[in-house]
Amino acid sequence: MPPSPTRLLLIFLKEPVEGKVKTRIAQTAGAEQAVNIYKSLVSTLLTQLKWIPNCHYRFCFAPADAEEAIKFWLLPDLNHRMEGPGLTPLDDKTPSVDFVAQPDGDLGDRLESAFKQGFDDGFEQVSAIGSDCPFLSASWIDIAYRQGKKSDVTIGPTPDGGYCLINLNTFTTAPFREIPWSAENTLEATLAKVEQAGLSVQLLPELTDIDHEEDWLQALETPLGPKLKKNLPKK
Repeated sequence: MPPSPTRLLLIFLKEPVEGKVKTRIAQTAGAEQAVNIYKSLVSTLLTQLKWIPNCHYRFCFAPADAEEAIKFWLLPDLNHRMEGPGLTPLDDKTPSVDFVAQPDGDLGDRLESAFKQGFDDGFEQVSAIGSDCPFLSASWIDIAYRQGKKSDVTIGPTPDGGYCLINLNTFTTAPFREIPWSAENTLEATLAKVEQAGLSVQLLPELTDIDHEEDWLQALETPLGPKLKKNLPKK
């Protein structure tokens, strides 16, 4: 029997419904194409994250009544079998996963709740990512966990002033309260709160997330572009 993983990766995502995902992309590309792009981003991300050593994956989904729809959408990419209420990996190189509904509140409330539950569940390191950065990879996040042992908080910044990953070694509310979310100063405000709390922090190399159609078009020109195109839903 393999040892239980000590790392937890929280993956925040939404049910792919028009008007609810990638709304800024929808402003220029249309709501239907925005959903298609979102599905491609998530499928590509799951491919990139196929296996992180010693890590359990927790899909934090919204809305709260979307669990069956989320499982139906993601299961083909997860390489897991359904056993009762849970999902079991088909081999020992596939992470264990579970699904938890996001609570009400702003992003800070939801992140705080998920991190607290993760530490209450006994995990030693907890990281959270969204579904906007397909450039995240298993090796990159493994390095984030390793680097994360050197400080209380580890953050992967994005060029727009936010971040694509946050890792904690112990539970704290500092990074999640009174933060301007989805703003140019999200990262700046988060760092200030962490430092005010007397916690050590380090930054990882910057990665680009996909918020606007221009970001998507630029991503298609990167080495990841063929995979993103392949993962677009077929018409």
